[in-house]
Formats: sequence, C-alpha cells, structure tokens
Amino acid sequence: MAAALLLAAGEPEAAFRIALTGAKPPETIRVHLRPCDGRGQGETVSAPVRDGVATVRVRVGCITPTVTAGEFIALTLPSRSFVAGETHDYGSRRLATGAALLARVRSAIDGRPLEGVEVAVLAATELHDVRELPPFESLRKLASGTTRSDGWVRFDGLTADEVIVAMRARGARLPQLSDRFALVRQRETVMDELEWTPPGSLLLSLDLPTELRDAGLRLVRAEARRGKGLPITGKVTNEGARIDGLPAGEWTVNAQGRLGDGQAMTIASATATVYADSEQSVRLAVRDRLYRGRVTHRGQPVQGMLHLAARDRRSLSRMTELDDEGRFVVLLPNAGDYTAQVTEGTVDGHARAPRVAFPENDTSVEIRLPAASVRGVVVDEQQRPVARAAIDLTWTAGFDESTLPADRARTAHSDAAGRFAVDTLSPGEWTVEAKGDGGRSKTVRVRTSEEAAADSVRLVLRRTRQVAGRITTADGATVARAVVILTIPDPNAPGRFFREAVPTGADGTFAFDVPSRFNAAANVEVAGRDGSVAMTRRPIDGNFDVVMPAGGGDVRLRFDDFTAADGFVALVAPDGVFFQPANLRLTRNDTIRHLPPGPWRLVEAAAPGAIDVLLRGGGHALPAVSQFHVTAGERLDVVVTRGQGGSE
Repeated sequence: MAAALLLAAGEPEAAFRIALTGAKPPETIRVHLRPCDGRGQGETVSAPVRDGVATVRVRVGCITPTVTAGEFIALTLPSRSFVAGETHDYGSRRLATGAALLARVRSAIDGRPLEGVEVAVLAATELHDVRELPPFESLRKLASGTTRSDGWVRFDGLTADEVIVAMRARGARLPQLSDRFALVRQRETVMDELEWTPPGSLLLSLDLPTELRDAGLRLVRAEARRGKGLPITGKVTNEGARIDGLPAGEWTVNAQGRLGDGQAMTIASATATVYADSEQSVRLAVRDRLYRGRVTHRGQPVQGMLHLAARDRRSLSRMTELDDEGRFVVLLPNAGDYTAQVTEGTVDGHARAPRVAFPENDTSVEIRLPAASVRGVVVDEQQRPVARAAIDLTWTAGFDESTLPADRARTAHSDAAGRFAVDTLSPGEWTVEAKGDGGRSKTVRVRTSEEAAADSVRLVLRRTRQVAGRITTADGATVARAVVILTIPDPNAPGRFFREAVPTGADGTFAFDVPSRFNAAANVEVAGRDGSVAMTRRPIDGNFDVVMPAGGGDVRLRFDDFTAADGFVALVAPDGVFFQPANLRLTRNDTIRHLPPGPWRLVEAAAPGAIDVLLRGGGHALPAVSQFHVTAGERLDVVVTRGQGGSE
C-alpha cells in the first residue's frame, strides 16, 4: 500500500505540484517514483487532492513520476532532477479513462527520432488488407497527433483492445503501418521502436513505335496502384511522368495517352518495385495498333462518337470521335472482332455494327452500320394516334448466326403523330410491341433486310388491367427475386394465350399488365431461387398473393428413346394447375425440386408455353406415365421410355 514519503533525519527533500483536469478528480493519487538511471524499483507514495491540485514530496535527484488513481490511465510525467527545497510545477494534466499509448517514431535509415510525423491510432479491425490502404485523411482514427522534436507522441483514453499505428511523414502520399499490438486498460503502453521508411519515386517514360509517335500519341496521365487501393497519380512532363511518395513494395503502373483531341485511354501497364528513399526508372512499352477507318450508313458518312468493344473481352473498350466525313483514328491492343456503336450522331442514338473485323495485316477499316429498318404508327382502339408510346423491338432470328446483333433489344418512342422509325437494325426477325397510355398492343413479328424496308407496322393499344401480388413463405417472409409466370388463355382465339414472366422485387411483389380481353382464370407458376416451386390457378380479378409450400418432394425425370423433334414437358395437377419448367424437353433429363405433394401427370407440349391444350382440359399423356404421386421430403425417380415407362 502506498504511504507518505519516509525520509531519514536531515535528508533533504523536494516536491512537485500537479493540477488534474479532464474528469472529476480523485480524492487521493498514488505516485510511483522511479530513479532515472533505472537502479532499484523506486517507491510509491500517496498524496491527497484538494480542489483538483496535489502536492507530492519526493527525494532529491533525478526521478520519473507516474501518477495513478482508481480507473484512470497511468500518467507518466517527464523525468526531472529535483533540487532540495524546490517545488516544481508540472502544470495541468488530464486524467483519462481507457488505455494510454506513448509512441516514438524513428527513421528506418539512421535511427534518429523524427519530428513532425503525423501519427494515428486505428482499431485493428478497421484494416483487412494493408495493401489497400486508403489516404491518411480517410482513416477512421481513434486518436491522432504529431511527434515532438524527440520523436514522442502520447495518446490517452484509447478504447480498443488491439490497435495499429499509422504514420505519415512530410512528403509522403500514403501512411505506413505498425504491426498489431494489444493495449491494456488503465495502463500505459510504450512503443519506442516505430520506424518510418522514407518513400520512393518512379520515373516513367514511354517506348513508342515510330508510327504512334508520328501520329501524335502523347502521355496525359500516369498512376500507380497497389491491390484495390486508390491510385496515386504522378506529374506528367515532356519526358514522361514522375510519381513521388510511394511506400516501398510492388506497384502496378498504368499510363494513359491521347491521340490528338481524342479520349484518354490506357496505353501501357507494368509492374514496378519501389525502394525506400530512391528513384526507379520504368520504361513502358506501347504495343497497341493504330487503325484508321470510316463509318457509313447506307453509303453516307456518320458523325458522332464511335465506341468499340472487343467481343471476347467485354471489359476492353475504346471511344473516338468521328469527323464530318465519318473518319476515325483509334488505338487497339489486338486485332480481332469488335462491336461498334455510334452515339450522339445523325443516326438513331444506339446504332450498332455487331461484328467488325480489325485485321492483323491491314490498318484500314470500313464500318458499315446495319441498314435494315422498321417503321410504323401507334394508335388507340379509336384509331387515334398515340404520342410518346414506348415501342420495344426484340431480335428473335437472323439470316446468319455469325452476325448475331450485340444488342438483342431496341426501344423507340412515337412522335406526336404516333409515328416511329428505327433505321439501324441488324437483318433478321424482330418482334415489335407498343406500350403506353394505359394500354399495350399485340406482338407483331417483322422480318428485316438491308435490301428492302419492312412493311409499315400498325400497333393498336388496347386497354390493360394490372394483375399484382406478393410471394411469401409459410412463415410470412417475403420471397425476393423469384420468377413468376402468368398464363391466361384467349377466350376469343382458341390456341392463343397471354404468357409472361417477371421477377419479384425485394419486398416479394410482382405485377403484370394484362390486355383486358384476357378475362379467364390465370395459371400462376412461381420458381424461387432456392429451387422451391408453387403453382395455383386464380380468377383474373382475384387475389394473386401466393404462399410457397412449406415442404415438397423432388422428382427426377429421365427420358429414353426420344428425339429432338419431340416436344416439351409440363406437369399437371388434378385441378388443372400446371407447371412447365423452362426448356425441359423430352430429350433432356432434369430434377424438379420441392414439387408440392400430391398426384401429378406428365404431358407433352409443342413448345415452351404452348399449353393451350392443357387449359382446355386435354393434353397428351406421355407413354405409360399417366400419373405419379409426390410425397413431401422424398425423391421420386420417373423414367419415361417411348412405348413404356414407370416410376421407381
């Protein structure tokens, strides 16, 4: 237990005074008096605190006092040589709860203490990958400060159990980190071996082929990046670029260049090693090929911005401007097939050439935009033009599979007179449908070619009703991103039906816009992301909320001796509700998971969705498999063979 200082008779003494702030002062403090030379354990004394001030008697000589009190962090005071009869005033000192850290930063080169280093204490859980270290200003700090002339900095009131120290000296771009270490509550931790390694620099230059140099390719930006961290940009000069303040280690360097007034693009990359307090020269080789070409549409030049994307590497793209004659100059890393798209030009906003060959042995390219077109008009049921209707065009089949369009869907809008035109379609078969003003049209199929324009399309908007609902589990949880398929027969056209699929939202809701003439009962199929399924039949004006069944069984289907000419498969319940998995054919084996318990039968359909025969109560039962029974929690193997079949 601490006691008052015991002095021998006639032994000289001194004292110091300290004012305690920052919290309600304790009534008594304990002070450990440690000799500066480290000889002996020192002694611990107590002193009362009156009005926040304590006076402590000490022996004469060099002493390092450490103040403790209850739950407060130990407070180490500067060492001092006390003189007999002297009372030294340490001034005001703050008592803090938590842990304390006393840290000193030295140079890793010569070991000298560093003044003016920014130091931050971070919770160790803040950094998962030190290679992706953010800038010093972005760090979430428990505390921060700057080292004194002796390299020391102190932090009080730290609450984390495990921390990392981040340091940044003058001129550095990124901080450097200490190892993780533990703090102890109500104690002071001393870290006197923190080292700062001076950053290095990279000097970049370009190795340009004569062709690119003559074309005016110039460096406009250089940056270095480590992992997924933020890039460190350099200063571009006439000779190249310089990137300063990089911590030692491996860095990925990227250089961006520009041809004339064109778009900046990455033209070279390399991996470079940065060494402490030194400069490294890196020569970046540019191996891109320079292509010159022209874009036309029906023989006329096209203006706007040309976007090129490699068909086998979606991440690779280039953009360049077309002049008044449709000419362009572009750098590409490789020869090969690219998709070309023109925007902001005189043609419609997203004109594309789905496949453009940039040859290995020629640098001249002619890009001809597709010239097939679809024109038409949108009217309502009273034959009045409808303005601002959305026209959706979807590619379904082409003349040549090698010329698949890069965009399988296009959208246009009708003008004030209800007219619309899309002039840069790829040849082939397209479906056209209009929506707007509370209605939608029938889907029309058109066949396009570059030799002749498709016949004008007349789209009649008919009133629609909204069919909406929510998908939930048996315990009431919403089912997001499930697929809901709605099928309704056309009462006025046997063999035709409305069939669409939509995903549920984050809240489990879905909605369909159904033409008003479809007023029969609707078949609803739901497929969850976990493989669960649900089926039901509802009146068109009924409640379309669906609860996924809590349990079901798995049915493994195997088809033998069927050919590609045979049809698709649907599963039908006794009440006529059916479930038709996408693309399940008689030539493909599959497993249907979580099928609701009960009797089912397999039927054959001509194509996906071609289930009108089922809705009329008929259907072609597959050979020898008229019915099977699903039991919850069990798996049923169903083998279907032409002329025979059965279940196991």
